[in-house]
Amino acid sequence: MYTVKSLVAAMLLCFSLILPNVGQAQIAFVDMEQIIENMPDYKRVKSELESYQKVLQKQLQAEEKKMQDYYTSIMQQAQAGTLSPAQEKEAQAKLEKMQQDLQKKAGDAEKQIFDKEAALSKPLYDKLNTAIKTVATANKYSYIVDKKLLLYSDGGIDATAKLKSQLGIP
Repeated sequence: MYTVKSLVAAMLLCFSLILPNVGQAQIAFVDMEQIIENMPDYKRVKSELESYQKVLQKQLQAEEKKMQDYYTSIMQQAQAGTLSPAQEKEAQAKLEKMQQDLQKKAGDAEKQIFDKEAALSKPLYDKLNTAIKTVATANKYSYIVDKKLLLYSDGGIDATAKLKSQLGIP
């Protein structure tokens, strides 16, 4: 009987220590889109990525033009009747190979763009996460969520301005 009373007393003590902290959890929200779009690093990343995409796009267009020129040349020769059946078959196989290569290069370009975006964005998101942690710690927020993730809010703490200030964004 004595151990049951001590166990109940210990549980009551634990609950009395835990319950006051539950009510103190503060949740703040931020408008991540507004913050990210105003970060100077984001504008640089976006610009570099667009430039990279244009370079890859020009390379793909050059390959496509080469294939179209070859096709036009083969069609002219076929219409003139200067191609043997073996040459036509060889030209068709070459065109199919060129098409496959172009599709592979297009897929590779998409992967390269994705990888480049990830590499360029990592420092930006590292900086953003550090700033979020700093704002949360300084203001004793237990949680910071993106405004778009809120299903309902009746007021609340908007920490967008504090986070922008931490990042040096006007």
